Amino acid sequence: MSSFEEAPDSAPAPRLRRSGVIQVVGVSMVLVLHMAIVFMAGHLAEGRVYCWGSDDYGQLASTRARDAGEPVVVDGLPTPTTSITAGGLYSCAIANGDVCCWGEDGSGQPYES
Repeated sequence: MSSFEEAPDSAPAPRLRRSGVIQVVGVSMVLVLHMAIVFMAGHLAEGRVYCWGSDDYGQLASTRARDAGEPVVVDGLPTPTTSITAGGLYSCAIANGDVCCWGEDGSGQPYES
């Protein structure tokens, strides 16, 4: 049997499940929350944006985290922000009247070169 074959009598690995509601630590006074494929973005009343989850394509826009289980502030985003949105692997925000985007750019999303 190769190392990639599963033994016929082995059961699939259990999936991690949480029971009940949990509070996301590190953010409060959230105005808007967007969920995407593998990350989340939150717009706070203070005008800053935080992201958490996978950062494989720069979705977190943070120099401090690769993948983050706790919210990290989006680096380089002017404040205050007035709105955010999240797509599959990217996010955009309106900050100081300008549109700012970060993350994956494989489908022509707005991107600064």
